[in-house]
Amino acid sequence: MKQLAGGIFLLLFSLGISQGQEVFEVRGTDGKKTEGTLSSWGPNSGFTLAQDGKPVRLDNPTLLTRKDARRPPPLAKNSLWFSREDSLSFTKIELVDDLLRLDSPDLEFTGKGAGVSVLEARLAWWDKPQGIIDRGSYLSSLLKLSLKKDLLVLKNSDRLEGILETLEDQIGWEGAQGKVKYPIGRISALLFTQEGAGKKDAPAAALWVCLKSGARFHLEKSKLEKGMVHGEIAGGSPVRFPVENLVEATWMGSARFLTSSDATGVTPPESREFFLGGSCFTRGIALKGSSSVKVVLEPMNKRFMAWLGMDEIHGRLGKGDFWVRSSGKELGRWRDVSLETGPVEVNLDVSGLKELELGVDMAPGLGAFQQGDWVNCLLTR
Repeated sequence: MKQLAGGIFLLLFSLGISQGQEVFEVRGTDGKKTEGTLSSWGPNSGFTLAQDGKPVRLDNPTLLTRKDARRPPPLAKNSLWFSREDSLSFTKIELVDDLLRLDSPDLEFTGKGAGVSVLEARLAWWDKPQGIIDRGSYLSSLLKLSLKKDLLVLKNSDRLEGILETLEDQIGWEGAQGKVKYPIGRISALLFTQEGAGKKDAPAAALWVCLKSGARFHLEKSKLEKGMVHGEIAGGSPVRFPVENLVEATWMGSARFLTSSDATGVTPPESREFFLGGSCFTRGIALKGSSSVKVVLEPMNKRFMAWLGMDEIHGRLGKGDFWVRSSGKELGRWRDVSLETGPVEVNLDVSGLKELELGVDMAPGLGAFQQGDWVNCLLTR
């Protein structure tokens, strides 16, 4: 199959929603949501769903989600992190020349070497060090570091700068105390220097996928054949995984995510995890108390799709009205949203608008300074 480019499409054959096949929901750039069973996808094949046993063709898919599935938290242990916050779990990792070779329960490497270049890796994470309570915030702080040397974080929280020499059942390390070997059991994290790696941007054709394990990564040149998703990760490493592991996929060629870095008037949360409706989202905007943020739109943006609600960790006591405005005009308002009401899905036409303002008015009392979340905010093109 050829590389998927801006106009990539899915093909969902009319096999019927039966015989234990799981149902997926597909949202297009026009905001329309359709359900069906998933069979295969590829370039220029159109997008066909099974509805009442009949095929229905759709164009320009943007978001694919397994119906009623919950998004899992990010990987907590034994995970390899790349640029763009891609992550995979591993049961074994070793360094062979300049290649990180992985045994991963998330996927299978199908090319030579069964791994990725060390230049693509950002962080190898085994477990949080002693004294750290919030794993998400701590891991997020490590990923923000700009390093000129490799960095080793021991289980006792000591940090050692140096050069990684070997990685197997032990780590060979050259640092201030010379050459030392550390058993993996003493290691919490290993950060790789990013010198020479360059900035990594997601190609327009890439999918952003979330798996049942919590792994999340960009997948290029993707296709689905005979129940297996094929593609390339982290600089061109070919992989495949069963489609039954897929929870969500976003076509980055037809939409872009909004995060706190796109918004003015918001302080990014320490942790990049948002909890709504039993799901954990890793892309969103958190609002503390009654507040709002503004985001600039592009001329080609068509629709704004998102989920909103009170955060299940940081907003348990909160209750408020969520709203969207543009140039002072209110486009939508969702009243008395709380943990009891659950999250609300948003789907608005934003064609021709120059900006959006996302806000929440918290009810007075104990919940006045609770956290409200806007997650999986997508602007379609």
